[in-house]
Amino acid sequence: MYCWQGPSHLLKTAILILPLLGASCQTCLKDAAASTSATSARGIVLLQRGAPQSSFASASESSEAGSPEEYAELLLELGALREKSLPEPDNSWLEIADINTSAPASSVDSALGGIPGFNKPTNTSDAAAVSGVKKNAVGDLTIFATALATNSVMVLLGVLFISILRRSFPMVYQCHRQPDVDETRLMSAMKGFQTQPVDGFRSSKSRFFGWITDGFRKSSEEIESAAGLDRAMLVEFTELAQTIMIRVGLPLMCLLAPLHCFQGGDAAGDDRLTWLGFGNVEHGSWLCWVHAIAVWYVVVLTSTLIFSAMRKFMPRRAKWLKEMPAPRSTTVLVEGIPDEKRTAQAMRKVFDESVFGYQAVNKVEFVKDTSELISWQRSLEKATATLNGHGWFKSTMSAEMDQRQAQAQVERLQNLINKTEHCNSGSAFVTFERRREAAIACKIFSPEDEEHIEVSVPPDPGDVIYADLLTDPTANSIRELTGYFLIAILFAVFMPLVVGIQAIASVETLRNEIPFFETLIHNFPAVATLWNGIVASAALTTAMSLLPTCLSLIFVCLFSLKAQAWLQHLIQQWFYLFLVIFVLLVTAIGSSIIATFSHLVQQPMDIFPMLATSMPQSTHFYLNYIPLQWVAMVSTTARTANLGKYLVSRMFHEPSKAKELSEPEDQDYEGIGSRCARNAIVLTVALTFCTLTPTISLWTLIYFVFARVCYTYLFMEAEGRKPDLGGVFWVTQLRNILHSLALFIILMAGVLAQRANSFVPSLIAGSSLVYWYWSLGHFRREFKWEDIPIDDLQHEDAGGFFRVATKGSYRQPELPEHDTDLQQAISVMRTKLNLF
Repeated sequence: MYCWQGPSHLLKTAILILPLLGASCQTCLKDAAASTSATSARGIVLLQRGAPQSSFASASESSEAGSPEEYAELLLELGALREKSLPEPDNSWLEIADINTSAPASSVDSALGGIPGFNKPTNTSDAAAVSGVKKNAVGDLTIFATALATNSVMVLLGVLFISILRRSFPMVYQCHRQPDVDETRLMSAMKGFQTQPVDGFRSSKSRFFGWITDGFRKSSEEIESAAGLDRAMLVEFTELAQTIMIRVGLPLMCLLAPLHCFQGGDAAGDDRLTWLGFGNVEHGSWLCWVHAIAVWYVVVLTSTLIFSAMRKFMPRRAKWLKEMPAPRSTTVLVEGIPDEKRTAQAMRKVFDESVFGYQAVNKVEFVKDTSELISWQRSLEKATATLNGHGWFKSTMSAEMDQRQAQAQVERLQNLINKTEHCNSGSAFVTFERRREAAIACKIFSPEDEEHIEVSVPPDPGDVIYADLLTDPTANSIRELTGYFLIAILFAVFMPLVVGIQAIASVETLRNEIPFFETLIHNFPAVATLWNGIVASAALTTAMSLLPTCLSLIFVCLFSLKAQAWLQHLIQQWFYLFLVIFVLLVTAIGSSIIATFSHLVQQPMDIFPMLATSMPQSTHFYLNYIPLQWVAMVSTTARTANLGKYLVSRMFHEPSKAKELSEPEDQDYEGIGSRCARNAIVLTVALTFCTLTPTISLWTLIYFVFARVCYTYLFMEAEGRKPDLGGVFWVTQLRNILHSLALFIILMAGVLAQRANSFVPSLIAGSSLVYWYWSLGHFRREFKWEDIPIDDLQHEDAGGFFRVATKGSYRQPELPEHDTDLQQAISVMRTKLNLF
């Protein structure tokens, strides 16, 4: 049975059919046909020599070299190159296959269209083409320079715009401004910690561009005091990225860029933007050996810097854990409680008698089914709003009756739920007398052990999603399976979405549909150049900005999150995966993600030539992609959505109420999870292409310098404090960067295998995978950052400093507090006497 083996069949057909076509051209074809075929042959010869696709395009557009004699000479050279350089038939992505010798000459171009990296940009079946990731071409230098200048001007205008808005609307842009550094140090010395942001505070020393200088001056410790450890570590990540670019990227740029330009062999031809990149290196150049060493340099130094940054984080994580306030520090979340143990007395017995042998439990708060109570509370709120003049359809007498009825039902249900335990679910928050007992309980009943109940560290009491704790575990599994299925569908349908956006934004489409664009481009060619430099990256960035919202809807509806902060972590993990596939690997996908994945499952070693053939031909796109992120950062800092909501709300409410209604910022795209994923992909792109196009390191460094300033300003002045996971996002970012180094190694090993005269440079570069694998395992073994060691809790200081708790207990907000000290003492006494 015939088995499709991917684009390799097409290349085999093209290469083997050319000699036959050449013989027939000398006897049968006319001069024009011979000219066309010779041009195709010259393009393949250039590709076999290692020339970039721009040279192939130049050869295709040439109309001078078309004689049958020249064509035959090119075919002889092609045959010699094939015998010399093509790999064995059964082990290569570019293998040779049996063909139909009667195929026409046009099949050469159609065959090349099915090979990753040889596709024409106009081929709409190619994932890179339809998503706007254009391949390198002559004239890209003008496009890049125009786009760079445009992005720079937009950044400068954005900075001016933000500085003006800070003065005009301080409630939106300076409402959470922190005291000066000296005052902060004084408060820290007196109280031992920095309190919550001071609403409405505005320093008299505030300057027009003061937010920029503060962005460089504020330390991450000050940011941690104001916004939490997670956001402080996001700022630390921008500093780590700067360090990597300075110590890894810029030295490579200073070394490799001149070598590519003056010693590469001028393989790029007229493509001046590629002169500084690896595309200017001819086949068999000695620079392949330099690149083999450079791969080791990037992998070793980047891993070392990541390990160093993680070691600096560990004391801060330990400090955050030690300063965790009660009740979170002394409480555990118990799940999977069987029906016979769903009482406070039974749970006390489990821990006090079966685990510790003494009174260890202070309080047990079951998560209760309060759906009916919540329904009546909403009815009470509606009736109250009607009485206050916000209703339209009911009379005052009817509203008063509804309010009294709802109030009576709310009080009845609250008393019933508080006094009985019939509404208890299989989840409960157990608070211990000491923190050490909570840590021991987590280790004894960890989710990895086959126990009937599971014990874990609880979320922040003000961030708990109680409804997710009421669902049945079996139902949760089915819902999560459905969620993963929808994520897979999202992977499949995302590409058509990008196609639609790109089609609408394409200048070719607009000029054909709207006569105004045809006239504009004809009279102002610079407009087309500017459009081509910006629209591709902007269209892809716009499409990717929709993904966090789609992911958030899936997670909220189908996943058991237990806390809002964990939603952000899920968004970070999955959004980064989408970014890697549809931004970084889109050139290697071909026409179908499923087809590419299926091929790699059958022939995993084909990943080396697959990446090496496609990704180096789109380096110009990523040179435009990074400066475009400067503009995206300005857009984030401008907070235009919050400003719009504030201005509308201020028309109907007081400024303080309008401020409350305008916050927070969009937590799908501007939440900590999405921000961490976007910053990680920028650094990943820079590391992946730092040797192929070394100048990308400079633009990435500028981005992270600007990101440091913008995030510092947002966290210290503009945005309110959010729930904190204590560095979880930071660790995920570092792991993402470590994983991305494998992609860089595979890419460079494949490129060197194609470009070098021998396999040794590729083997040297590929051998760094061994070091990378060891580093990945060592990262997991060395850093035990999740929990505080029990030995550190042996001598707890009850009078030590703790952060301010967001909430005093884990009781559901719809239930009033009812346990007094006397009631707690009675409950403990009943447990000791084994009373019901």
